[in-house]
Amino acid sequence: MKLKEIAEKINAKVAGDGEKEINWVGSFAHARPDQISFITNEKYLDKAKASSAGAFVVKKQEWTSGKPGILADDPYRAFVAIENLFLAQKPQKWGIHKTAIIGERVSLGSPVYIGPYVVIEDGAQIGDRSRIGAHSFVGEDCKVGPDTLFHPQVTLLERCTVGARCIIHSGTVIGGDGFGFIPGKDGHTKIPQLGIAEIQDDVELGAQCMIDRASLDKTVIGQGTKFDNDVHIAHSCLIGKNVMIMAQTGFGGSGEVGDNSVISGHVVVRDHAKIAPNSTITGGSGVAWDLKEPGKIWFGFPAFEFDQVRPWYFHIPEHVQLLEKLKKLAEKLEAAPK
Repeated sequence: MKLKEIAEKINAKVAGDGEKEINWVGSFAHARPDQISFITNEKYLDKAKASSAGAFVVKKQEWTSGKPGILADDPYRAFVAIENLFLAQKPQKWGIHKTAIIGERVSLGSPVYIGPYVVIEDGAQIGDRSRIGAHSFVGEDCKVGPDTLFHPQVTLLERCTVGARCIIHSGTVIGGDGFGFIPGKDGHTKIPQLGIAEIQDDVELGAQCMIDRASLDKTVIGQGTKFDNDVHIAHSCLIGKNVMIMAQTGFGGSGEVGDNSVISGHVVVRDHAKIAPNSTITGGSGVAWDLKEPGKIWFGFPAFEFDQVRPWYFHIPEHVQLLEKLKKLAEKLEAAPK
């Protein structure tokens, strides 16, 4: 693809030779002369000069070091758009693999891709242009919206739904039973998990995520929300729109997260805790109670509003020294003549 064609497709401007042929994208270190890379900051200019890349996406024309380029206010975002252009050129396979098992009353859109050893049970619906990767399972009466991708080995259990334009990565299970038991000295009574899990439009779930079905109603993952790998959402949680949750974060049952929140890795959220919209939870924190103020940063275990704990947290070593001094002083007072 010519550089000028790329620029036109992403609504950007060409700097230099627009006839330059670009066949793929690359990094500073490994890009070839037929590939394009990007520069976001002046501190990378020396590396850019040493690069073999044939062109750069830049904010300022002088950053290209004399090579052709594409001018964009946000070079990284423009570079991602170029990546997607090249990905869209890759031919897609459609159709149903001969080893797939399709149940009765199944509705398949047009076109769809159903990979090797996929099982789709009775009454399920797969939307137009959706792709179900090898060894995946779609349960009875499930719904998958259009333009959605299941990578290999995704499990969607009975009656649960996934919306349009979603990406579900390998090993993720949607609709497993919530952890519901009535404890007893003679054993624990299992509570039937009769609800569903609902994944709304434009959601991406990383590998090995576990989204439990609700005990009675719905576990909901809101539109535009993105999960990293190994995220666990317990039964009846309500995760808002455009939320980002990082790896190895776990929620107790019936938790709630407001829209546009960001939850870092290794966070634990107790059952029934509510997190206000636009919240940021820092890595390793524990949410032990409702976080009611929107737009705040929460930190620690248990989590407190960051501005409240900042004055003392970064002086913990000094506090330890002060305690040692107080201990020695107390020992001297104890040993002093009465």
